[in-house]
Amino acid sequence: MTKLDLGSGGRKIAGYLSVDNDPATLPHVLHNIEERFPFDDSTVDEVRAHHILEHIRTEKKTFVMYEIWRVLKPGGPVSIEIPLFPYPQSVMDPTHISFWVRESFWYYEHGNRFRDAFDRRTSYPVPSFRVIWESRVDSDPDHVEWLLKLKLGAVK
Repeated sequence: MTKLDLGSGGRKIAGYLSVDNDPATLPHVLHNIEERFPFDDSTVDEVRAHHILEHIRTEKKTFVMYEIWRVLKPGGPVSIEIPLFPYPQSVMDPTHISFWVRESFWYYEHGNRFRDAFDRRTSYPVPSFRVIWESRVDSDPDHVEWLLKLKLGAVK
């Protein structure tokens, strides 16, 4: 069973291959996720992308989502955690260079009219996922739901 932890940093999670572009973190796979993933199509059982998507360049969002979709087996899940814009957690870290709202994922959701329109107007493949579950998390006294947790399944 192949499971990937993208942007793992120094953490190693049992059962997951750590994937990171920083050699100092000693990942199992040294790789920049803004480039084609070094895995064959439909060979990965699960992907974990916690606090990494906000670190990719805006123009690479669809490419990275496509690469996740490409390597996942049909129905394979990707677990995403990401700080939501416009909350401070999404912009205060100087390494956060792309900003996401829940609606950003509409462009990758199977059967969503925004995804379908996006697919028709682009020359590159647009991935297709179904929502398995989602939640928002707050961790401040004002109960601002600043963190999105989303699990998507690859539709192939």
